[in-house]
Amino acid sequence: MDRLSPFFSRFTLSARVFYSGKLCGGSGTHESRNTGHLHVLRSGTLQLIQANRRPMLIREPSVLLFPRPRRHRFWADETSGAEIVCASIEFGAGMLNPLVQALPDVLVVSLESVSELAPAIDLLFGEAFADHPGRQSAVDRLTEYFLILLLRSAIQSGLVKSGVLTGLSPKIWLRRH
Repeated sequence: MDRLSPFFSRFTLSARVFYSGKLCGGSGTHESRNTGHLHVLRSGTLQLIQANRRPMLIREPSVLLFPRPRRHRFWADETSGAEIVCASIEFGAGMLNPLVQALPDVLVVSLESVSELAPAIDLLFGEAFADHPGRQSAVDRLTEYFLILLLRSAIQSGLVKSGVLTGLSPKIWLRRH
């Protein structure tokens, strides 16, 4: 059964890419009151820095999803740099959104472990690093598509608490209204 489609018919997904390029040195602090963040690292090494947590070194191409607002920043080695796309994301209904609540604070996934993301990554980085007309709209929509693929994979892998997704079935929604 398709458990994501009913979810997306009830909650609006939106993404806004705010950075794409090689990160050398430190990033600014990523923080907001209402949005999460998605960071896709295609190459290089990245250190994730969060308050009250040990720094995490990301050495392979990975995606980092912060589904809820969470203060964080990055540090990248200046010699190799980190090729990255960063976006703000909103799932609609803020923190009351059941899918947002079902996800961990930070989801870090090696891109190698989810091969079905490869075509979307190629499209996303191809558009993000080009200067085509309509680029911003294209990278924003591609990021939303990428996020749907990531969520699909997280559900299939058991990284999302499955109990909350049962409530997203169409029959349950019809009973509530």
